[in-house]
Amino acid sequence: MKKYMVIGGIWLAVLMTIMTCSSKTSLQYEIHFDSTTQKTYPFKEKMQDAYTELVSGVHEESYILMVLHNLDMFEVSDNVHAKWEKNHLHIIEGDGKGTTITGELVAQSVCMPKVQPRSFLQELFH
Repeated sequence: MKKYMVIGGIWLAVLMTIMTCSSKTSLQYEIHFDSTTQKTYPFKEKMQDAYTELVSGVHEESYILMVLHNLDMFEVSDNVHAKWEKNHLHIIEGDGKGTTITGELVAQSVCMPKVQPRSFLQELFH
């Protein structure tokens, strides 16, 4: 009986670790474009660039806080308004009666692999 309890405890610990490590905070957004807007990609790209710049060097837990305190960074032109509603970033361009897109903002960063020091044996045979 103790053997099954130990195995069950180990499985519980493994599952909790997996759940903790795999949970990421993502920022959902919704863009309501103006009824006359034809090209939506450049606007979305500007918004993603603003988000990347905003959260650069910040821990993942603080992303939402940074967005809340800097909503004006998402107002890329005079007729764009950003607001935070229902745990989503809402961006409205012009009258907001055109196309609506939704998605997740991603913190883009360049990851450099760590340089591994050479071992003594590699140095001898190199």
